[in-house]
Amino acid sequence: RDCLLSRGLGDVYKRQENIKVNEAVRGYIADIGNASRHNSEIKLGLSTRGLIALKNMSQARAALRGREFVTPDDVKTVAPYVCVHRLICRSTVMRDPDSAKREILDKMIKELPVPTEQI
Repeated sequence: RDCLLSRGLGDVYKRQENIKVNEAVRGYIADIGNASRHNSEIKLGLSTRGLIALKNMSQARAALRGREFVTPDDVKTVAPYVCVHRLICRSTVMRDPDSAKREILDKMIKELPVPTEQI
């Protein structure tokens, strides 16, 4: 059973690696990182490793949706799951730190321009 599970995860990982991330979406991911590092409410923003994790999770979501490419919506959808625990906020007086970080992240992402496909 463990062998089957490991093999299945390997297949998902291989599929995820083949999902394309175009330059506009890569730029969008970088913009999220830059915004997190320049946000007045965030003391420590996303690292390069955090942005790589965001890209990889976005690719995995696209693969699970049966697509061969990542959309900005993939990035926005997985961002809270990948980023919230990586942020350190300036305010130390919070009843629910993860909820506060998610609100800050959501607001930050909503303020960023979303790339659109050029026809």
